[in-house]
Amino acid sequence: MRNFLAIESNGIFGIRVEPEHRPPAQGESRMERLSIIWAVIIPQHQRKGCKAMQLRTYLNFPGTCEQAMNFYEKHLGAKVLMKSTFGSMAGPGGPQNLPPGCTADQILHARFTLGDTLVMASDGPPERVQPMRSAYLCLSVDSNQEAEQIYKVLSEGGEVFMPMGETFFAHRFGQLRDAFGINWMVIREKAMRPGA
Repeated sequence: MRNFLAIESNGIFGIRVEPEHRPPAQGESRMERLSIIWAVIIPQHQRKGCKAMQLRTYLNFPGTCEQAMNFYEKHLGAKVLMKSTFGSMAGPGGPQNLPPGCTADQILHARFTLGDTLVMASDGPPERVQPMRSAYLCLSVDSNQEAEQIYKVLSEGGEVFMPMGETFFAHRFGQLRDAFGINWMVIREKAMRPGA
């Protein structure tokens, strides 16, 4: 029966090696006598010390990313963590090969938090970036007043899908698309009965 030695290197590659069954040559170390049997890349979520897979929201704007982030910062308490423009990422000679319709001062990539959620965002070609259709960002709040205030601010210049009101599942609930093309649900949930 063969003896196998399992080695994990940097938590990224799993390598299984087998000692060769021969006398060592003069000056040869034990490691030099090992033959690699197999190597496999270990998925990130299975590596030692790595977090589980995470789902992130990435929003695209038709040239209005910075204005949207400023709006969310002012009215929703968002915190912009970082932002870079197409121009700031350019090499010598200025930005080249910009997406059609984009300018050097538009956002290439940004990250902000909204509540305890990390959101990423960027600008894209205006003819390709469309308002959201089937997905929503859902804001859950703790009071009717906060729900109504946020709904009012987000709906200004946007499109109301469902007016703010009480439902069987929420003290306050409403759906809208804001002026930047992002769909929102604003909710103050009712306590759910056990087993419901």
